[in-house]
Amino acid sequence: MSKTFTTALTLNSTTLFPQTSTVTANLTQVVSGSADFSYRVLSASSFTNLFRSTEADISSTVYFYAQALSTNIQTLLLSITGSNTSGSSMVRLRPGDITYMPLNVDAAGVSVNCINTSPSSSNIYVFYAERS
Repeated sequence: MSKTFTTALTLNSTTLFPQTSTVTANLTQVVSGSADFSYRVLSASSFTNLFRSTEADISSTVYFYAQALSTNIQTLLLSITGSNTSGSSMVRLRPGDITYMPLNVDAAGVSVNCINTSPSSSNIYVFYAERS
């Protein structure tokens, strides 16, 4: 059974460039695989798996969103390994930062892990949806 979700993105600046700049996009995605939204508490100095896809067809896409809560005291690192990376890639999420990534997945799968180097626990919202 197909499900849908909508992403909305607005980038706006009146001071970053010589003239005011705005980019807006609204996309509706149709997904047919699994989906999840969760609030995760990451233990101090931990390595936590947020998403793992081990079997997918060549045309599979995973829409992945993460938000580090503004109450976190330190940067979180997302480590992405799998079919569409050479080795691994890192995304830094400072307190309050967000990321949205459509990840291409093949039969090798893909993993998104979070590294919390903080001496205390941190919090993150995680959403993913798979389209075959």
